[in-house]
Amino acid sequence: MKFNVKKLTSLLTASLLTAGGLVGLSAVPAFATDAAAPALLFDFESSTLVQSPWNSLPGFNFSQAEDNGAYAHAGWTNYVADAEKTGGSVGSTKMLKAHNGSGAYSGAYLVKTNTSDSLLSAAQPVVSMKFWAPAAGKIVSMTIEHGDYPSNTGTISVNASATTVSGWQTLRFDFSAANPNYTLVMNRAYIRYDGASNQDATADSATADFYVDDVAFNGASAPSMTGQAAAPAQLFDYESSTLVQSPWNSLPGFNFSQAEDNGAYAHAGWTNYVADAEKT
Repeated sequence: MKFNVKKLTSLLTASLLTAGGLVGLSAVPAFATDAAAPALLFDFESSTLVQSPWNSLPGFNFSQAEDNGAYAHAGWTNYVADAEKTGGSVGSTKMLKAHNGSGAYSGAYLVKTNTSDSLLSAAQPVVSMKFWAPAAGKIVSMTIEHGDYPSNTGTISVNASATTVSGWQTLRFDFSAANPNYTLVMNRAYIRYDGASNQDATADSATADFYVDDVAFNGASAPSMTGQAAAPAQLFDYESSTLVQSPWNSLPGFNFSQAEDNGAYAHAGWTNYVADAEKT
């Protein structure tokens, strides 16, 4: 498919990255040929709020020519106060507000950088973000690529691991199965809400407004959701467990259906602790 997109004339400067609320940590590529990929969190806290009418941020439009500069068909992205849609990230004061247009090719840019740091790495191929959807059961897809149109390369798109709920949630996008080229500096990311799976623009339609916060790349840590208890890391290594000898009846409280197989658990399955020597 030939995209009807006007060439975007510039990428964001480092100062705009700071304005966008970028938090970064140094990282070493997984392989010598891989692009550097530090942990990057875009929380938009340093961004300048934008008032209505919401034209797209400079350099963030999809196709200015397509709709005579009004961006109605191409979609737009802007920074607004959290008070407009409460219940998102703990401690957040600003977020992205956006919608997809009804044009032949539309979306909402999240990040555009001009640094040597990539938004994806082989060690951390999952991107997460806070997302507020106006309706449940919708598909959200994310695209990450290198360079600006029409010289963009390495473009890959995946759907979120879950469909939307009505309101705030954390969405995750696993790019590992898309076989990214990790040698490229993947420096821009955009999303589509309620569109066809994986960027099929033939089913484009205008969307209601949606909101985004805390876009985390390369394993960056993000704040919890408001009202959501923190989930501490837990490791179950079974080192203090008591070893069990054959015959292997299920551990107390771990059986599925004692009645199903008269107590032998053969049909229900079982769980026990054994020494590593059994399977070195």
